[in-house]
Amino acid sequence: MTLHPTDNLPYTTLHLPVGNGHELYVEACGNPHKDDKGIPVVFLHGGPGAGIRPKHRERCLGLILRGIFLCTPKELAWFYQAGCSQFFPELWARYEAVIPPDERHNMIAAYHRRLTDPNPVVRRAAAVAWSSWEWHTLRLLPPSPEDQHRPLTDDELDHAVAMACIECHYFMHQCFFDRPDYLLHHAREKAVQLAQFPIHLVHGRYDMICPVENAVALHQALPHSTLTIVPDAGHAFDEPGIFVKLTEHLTQFEAKKAP
Repeated sequence: MTLHPTDNLPYTTLHLPVGNGHELYVEACGNPHKDDKGIPVVFLHGGPGAGIRPKHRERCLGLILRGIFLCTPKELAWFYQAGCSQFFPELWARYEAVIPPDERHNMIAAYHRRLTDPNPVVRRAAAVAWSSWEWHTLRLLPPSPEDQHRPLTDDELDHAVAMACIECHYFMHQCFFDRPDYLLHHAREKAVQLAQFPIHLVHGRYDMICPVENAVALHQALPHSTLTIVPDAGHAFDEPGIFVKLTEHLTQFEAKKAP
């Protein structure tokens, strides 16, 4: 299930400097010709540290936000310390097994120590356990037992290490926010500026990674936004109900742009 043809490989890639030594990896796909009448779409995986920016609104038809993550202490505790573990006890046991009992009172800190360990074997073991916990709780229907225990490919292992290190680094520093409600606070502050800027929120009812209350809270902070809670989905964007709603919103923007 894809939003564009599967053979639509990037025609160019680049690393975009965004300040303080950080870069974003960018792929440009689709029709590179200037006379293309299609609508440019920026597909941005926010992940840790993401936020709503009202800059350059004149160049944007609107925003579609899926699987709302606010990086609050409550969310981090729910997924990485205690809460979600009650729904997936067998998967949690594997996530927890990497950490000695005397360090389990702060799982993020314990994982951070291992993900920054000079021993690559220690780093990989921690990264696989961290990423597997997220991958296997991503959807409404979890992977089969066979898939849960399938060895990772080299590419999957590289991705696991990169994702785990980045996420854990941000979470150790509360995503570098200066207040726990940073994103909601700024959304409320910018609500008037964003009032004429279409924003559509899409969230799975059974999202175990980012609880649905996040989407409700953001919708309340941005009252002009629309909110769709998909009744039969978790967190993954390509679950059928979420995918259909994302496609509907993209089609709406396309219709608005058409002459």
